Amino acid sequence: MLGINVFFSWQSDIPTQYGKSFIEEALKQAAKEISTDLIVEEAHRTDVVIDSDTKGRGGTIPIVQTILEKISESDIFVADLTFVGESCSKNEREGPRKTPNPNVLIEYGYALAKLSDARIICVMNGNYGKPTEYDLPFDLRHLRHPIQFNIGEDNCGKAIENRKIKKNDEKINLTKTLKNALSLIISEQNLYIPYDTQPEEFVEKWHIGRPGGLLLGPFDTIAEMYPATGARDTLLPARWSNGLWAWTFLRPVYSQKKCDVEIFERAFNVTKPLPIFGQTNLSYCDSPYGKGLTIRAGDHADHVEITSIVLCDREGEIWSRDTATVDMLRRQSSRLLYLNLEGLRDGLASQLDFLKSLGISFPLKWEISIGGTKGWILPDYRSSPSLQNKTCPYDSLEYTTEITELDNAEDIISRFMNEIYDRHNMTQRANWFS
Repeated sequence: MLGINVFFSWQSDIPTQYGKSFIEEALKQAAKEISTDLIVEEAHRTDVVIDSDTKGRGGTIPIVQTILEKISESDIFVADLTFVGESCSKNEREGPRKTPNPNVLIEYGYALAKLSDARIICVMNGNYGKPTEYDLPFDLRHLRHPIQFNIGEDNCGKAIENRKIKKNDEKINLTKTLKNALSLIISEQNLYIPYDTQPEEFVEKWHIGRPGGLLLGPFDTIAEMYPATGARDTLLPARWSNGLWAWTFLRPVYSQKKCDVEIFERAFNVTKPLPIFGQTNLSYCDSPYGKGLTIRAGDHADHVEITSIVLCDREGEIWSRDTATVDMLRRQSSRLLYLNLEGLRDGLASQLDFLKSLGISFPLKWEISIGGTKGWILPDYRSSPSLQNKTCPYDSLEYTTEITELDNAEDIISRFMNEIYDRHNMTQRANWFS
């Protein structure tokens, strides 16, 4: 599951408006205020179904196993430890001891073993008993006291308006406290919040200067460069080569710590992340954010021509723009859109290898956009006398996917091509690289 997963262990022994529903609403609001990718999941105990193959057999039924698996896969565990019952005491002078819901205690114990107490938050409705008045079970006494709120039939007042005000005030306070507790765990445990960086934002923060003279301008342009020969004190406008262009943006789904400078430099020099279409003959460029590579197509009287650039920062973001989009050997003089798939695969593979060498955590998000495609013709790859090439009606072809450690560049590019051909109702190739 993507995002940070918060598992809520609830009880329904007290009215839900003072327990399960009340806590869940506050918890979801707290999660929403931190990040839209903070996911709250509850234990679905009401869905208990005993399969026929479990009847008459001992052991744990499947639904319980499912709950335990979800707990082990969660990042943060929230337990409602509100007192809901009493246990018999052998000492009559002490009287009965209050206790939380037994299901919650079982789930809490499992979470303690799997996640440790550093990722556990406990909540109690103090109106049903406070931990200062009744000892918590032995295994819970070493913990900080649970987050408390106080609401119930006997402390909201009889007037409907007073009840609404009391519940609203308690919910605001509980939401704030839960938000602080969740944020603290996320910070201390180095849990990952997903990126929401846009390609434009990534590129605009770069301003590259190097002895060769490259300065990066706005998102889809390169501003100025010194010519390779001739006057070295004059900057010429740097322009992209004509034709189709493409950009990609590869980054972690979850935020990462900045990579150590020495590790980053070594990885960049050993595992060079290539531009989109795997070009060679690269020139280096540097900035405070990271490093980059460019390809200079040639100098002209009034400008420097650029075909490719790739920019990498120490947080695992890689942006690339390229004009070597079309397979020129196959396109010839027609407007057939034979994409340079081998180059695209090689460029992506080199970028994936680079991020792995940095120790970047997967999954990754990969975006690609190929611009200027309207009016170009997608070729029908079938070996058939009745080929059905189709003209692209879109100004650009865009695609976004997530990448796991099990994915390889060839599979990812194949998924991209399958999606593009699906949009045009065209037959996919069995193997795009054969």
